[in-house]
Amino acid sequence: MDVDRHMFATGMIKTPHGIRGEVKVVLFGDAPEWFKKLKNVELRSPDGKAIRTCKVETCRMTSRMLIVKFQEFDTPETARSVSGWEVWIPREKAAPLEKGEYYLSDLMGCNLTVDGQAVAHVVGFVDTVHPILLEVVASVDGRTYYVPFSAHFTGDVDVTGKTIVLTAPWVLA
Repeated sequence: MDVDRHMFATGMIKTPHGIRGEVKVVLFGDAPEWFKKLKNVELRSPDGKAIRTCKVETCRMTSRMLIVKFQEFDTPETARSVSGWEVWIPREKAAPLEKGEYYLSDLMGCNLTVDGQAVAHVVGFVDTVHPILLEVVASVDGRTYYVPFSAHFTGDVDVTGKTIVLTAPWVLA
């Protein structure tokens, strides 16, 4: 998977909301207040081939998701054209992280290690309710496994060195 290190996927557009061209957005993180500060974003189609730059007019949180009005869409029909698209922003506009937090895109390409030896390589992730599942390919047999990204299974993370300590190596058996 080719990861754009200068841009950052921050959410996904689900469906239109109301009659003014607003859309429902599911955020990939927990920073709806931060999202309200954004002025411009890129929308990328599911296949990554189409990109639209859009201006954020308004943004509000409901009990379950973010409702966003982009200047470019004035009707539910025009807003529906971007259902399923991801919302991308420049990395420098991303919400700040607390200690022990990581952007999922930064975990891509990391090696899972046991006693300093790489045993698998992160190739993707599944964003479940909790925990996130890291999709990894084992070094020994080339098989794909899903490793929960939680303190019960993983330890120290070094995104600069591209390593994640695997504390439960049995998950690759």
